[in-house]
Amino acid sequence: MISHSIYKSLRILIILSFGLCGCEEKIEEFGPIKGEWKLVRVESLLDGPTIHKPPSETGEVTLKVDDENLIRFSGHTPRNIFYGVCTNTGNDMLVLDSLFMTKVGETEWGNIFFDRIIHLDYFYRNPYSKTLELYCGSKLVFTRTQ
Repeated sequence: MISHSIYKSLRILIILSFGLCGCEEKIEEFGPIKGEWKLVRVESLLDGPTIHKPPSETGEVTLKVDDENLIRFSGHTPRNIFYGVCTNTGNDMLVLDSLFMTKVGETEWGNIFFDRIIHLDYFYRNPYSKTLELYCGSKLVFTRTQ
């Protein structure tokens, strides 16, 4: 027969071992979507290539999100500016209501962005890579700048 003190010690040891050995991977807090983001790559949703900014280009494509639901956003490409308004229809699904832009002498990287953003469908906050992903026929992947 196990004595009461040994039984109590075993019970405490088992409880502590469950507390120390978490079963789930912890995900760091993503933070708010509101803020400034930089386009780092464009991924094909099919089996196409991933596109990165050409090394010869200077300047970035940046996206400034004005609220937590990506309803209003603005930004700039290496040579132009843009402003957009969306309707969030739920579950981060978007309808692009309007997109205003200048498009004068755009760079290759800027054209890649503009050619895709007009097809914006939804966004995803990736907690593992801490990226903002815009789905628009391709996946535009942004990292936080501020």
